[in-house]
Amino acid sequence: MKPKILFLAYKLFDQILENQPIMTGCYQWIRIFNSDYKNWKDIEQTKNELEKYDIIHINADPMDLRLLSEVRSILGHSTSTKIVINQDHAPELWDSTFPFISEFQRGIAEADFVFATSPYAQALMQLLSPKKKIHLIPHPCETHVLKKFASFIKNEHILFFWHRYDHQMVTPYLITKDLPIPVSVVGYMEDSDPNPKIFQKVLKWNVFPYMKYPDFIKVIKEARIGYDPFLSFSYGRIPCDCACLGLPIVCSEFNYSSQICFPKTCVNPYDAVKSRRLLKKLLYSPQFYEEVQEEAYENVEFFNHKNSKERFMKMIENAK
Repeated sequence: MKPKILFLAYKLFDQILENQPIMTGCYQWIRIFNSDYKNWKDIEQTKNELEKYDIIHINADPMDLRLLSEVRSILGHSTSTKIVINQDHAPELWDSTFPFISEFQRGIAEADFVFATSPYAQALMQLLSPKKKIHLIPHPCETHVLKKFASFIKNEHILFFWHRYDHQMVTPYLITKDLPIPVSVVGYMEDSDPNPKIFQKVLKWNVFPYMKYPDFIKVIKEARIGYDPFLSFSYGRIPCDCACLGLPIVCSEFNYSSQICFPKTCVNPYDAVKSRRLLKKLLYSPQFYEEVQEEAYENVEFFNHKNSKERFMKMIENAK
């Protein structure tokens, strides 16, 4: 029987939910279980209201850590309603986003089930809370929807994925310099860039402004090659999207999804020589290009809704 689930937050990012399809990642859990999703301030904060649900799912980001204790204080411990939390913040961001580690520990302790979305976060969380089993469950990707958008019509450019956490510019520029097709940048946010003049005056790349997810999909599917040297040890949404949309990418081995989807082209993002060699191989070897493209297209099903649901339900049912 499908559980009745409430996805709860202090503040939901409505613009993500309004976009169709919904962005790969945390909010896909709402789609999988057809969950209710509500802001804490918009519901009746009573035990009767919360116990209408079998599971209350909370994304344990810094903003919602205190929500865990608020929900537990209302539910108490004599309840059949289970609290599930996931932690998808990259470990290297913990210093700035979890300044009070004891609060993080208390939040984990309030949950009935805890899962991390990458092996690196799982290992750290297990050290932080050795008595609580930390499950590894990556966020879902709506593969069956994204694959409908895949295109064999490609524009001759390399698509570099800029991340606001990294501010990477110079290294990707040098790695892609003088390759036979131009570089375009997607995901760029000038207000998150400490030195936007480099983009404007030095690199002279074609820059796609930060865009809604459906527009992001169009840009990905029409590029020839992707380059995603993300420095975070994270789950990684972009490799999943690229795999579904038929875009072979050179990507960071720090991302869990890179390791699954693109085993032949995931690389240490600081390894400039190997990164450039793989980009050139994708450019000059049609056979290698097709191998990478087809392998990713198949492997991304690891993150599909069916497999994600099974991992989630196995976590719940194994405790019974």
